[in-house]
Amino acid sequence: MKRILLTLLAVSLFCMTYAQVITRKDLENRAKKEGYEDAEGAEQLARLFQLNKNGAVTFTTITDCPGQSKELLYKKIYEWLISLSTNASSTFIVANDSTRIVVRCNMPEIAKRTSGGANTYKVGIKPLLKFDFKKERIRFSFMIQSYNVIKNDYEYAFNIGGGLFITEKDDTKDEQIWPLKECYPYAKDKTKFPKITSSRGLVNSYACFKILEDEMKNAITRTVINENDNW
Repeated sequence: MKRILLTLLAVSLFCMTYAQVITRKDLENRAKKEGYEDAEGAEQLARLFQLNKNGAVTFTTITDCPGQSKELLYKKIYEWLISLSTNASSTFIVANDSTRIVVRCNMPEIAKRTSGGANTYKVGIKPLLKFDFKKERIRFSFMIQSYNVIKNDYEYAFNIGGGLFITEKDDTKDEQIWPLKECYPYAKDKTKFPKITSSRGLVNSYACFKILEDEMKNAITRTVINENDNW
């Protein structure tokens, strides 16, 4: 039976806590490049990637790595993930036979939308990243089940008399969980969550996956430092 080592490591993969890696603007540009934008793009993604029985969607890619052993690929991906460290907000589950790395990470603000000038939605995700290793091959999976949304409501006061004055007050800050199965486009009829915000969450989540895929491929091409230097 394979033994699994569970360790807490300092890894936070992006957005506000690691903006130098991926910004929200990067995600928006990548979504546009991939051809998936807002509601129409979200609908296309929903047709390509359906929810599983647990209400989660998974994006997957398999990368060929000629001439590289399973152990070497494992080491490169492990070191790449460690290099992203900023805080202890993620969990590694590492198989000790170099076959798999699983990371639950925090991506706090992949999308933001102001609705009608009154409400602001900040959309975050906590995806499960899985890296499976074989000789000369890596399978990378990116799975999400819900959005972590911070909703801010604002109050406006109008005073007409000698001039027009508008004051703005941050009234409430509501942290919400939006299951994908209850969000557009997976739930199309009478969803209780805003259509545009949900759509941006999905297209930007896919953009996250594609950018991380590129970063992973870059990590594969790097040379691992020789640790047997007898210092």
